[in-house]
Amino acid sequence: MKKNRNIALIIGVIMAVVVSFSHADVQKEEFASLRKSRESRTALISYLKTTSSVEETVSGLLRASTQAPAEAVRMVEEENQDRERMFSIIANMQQQSKADVATQFAMRMGVDVSAPQLVTTMRIHG
Repeated sequence: MKKNRNIALIIGVIMAVVVSFSHADVQKEEFASLRKSRESRTALISYLKTTSSVEETVSGLLRASTQAPAEAVRMVEEENQDRERMFSIIANMQQQSKADVATQFAMRMGVDVSAPQLVTTMRIHG
């Protein structure tokens, strides 16, 4: 009886390891797909940043300006969905919080995450 219990325990551990590896493989494949999707938007997003239609935020996501064209807003939404999913995958793999991963990404994108969030309410031209 004890031998059967030990065998069952060993089989359970092996199955857990196999499931863990297969889950990691699925996440790696999804991550690669997300990266490819994001790379297809890189040039346009860079252009939108230079025209101030889009900006990086402390949350690691993009924000479209109120004057951004509808296509730019749609692109930002797609990019942000991909980023959110990538942050979740990375957080899971590195055993970190999603917020920490997003903050690290924002810092790599050149965002000063320690600066207070400022909002321009009125611009005066003179």
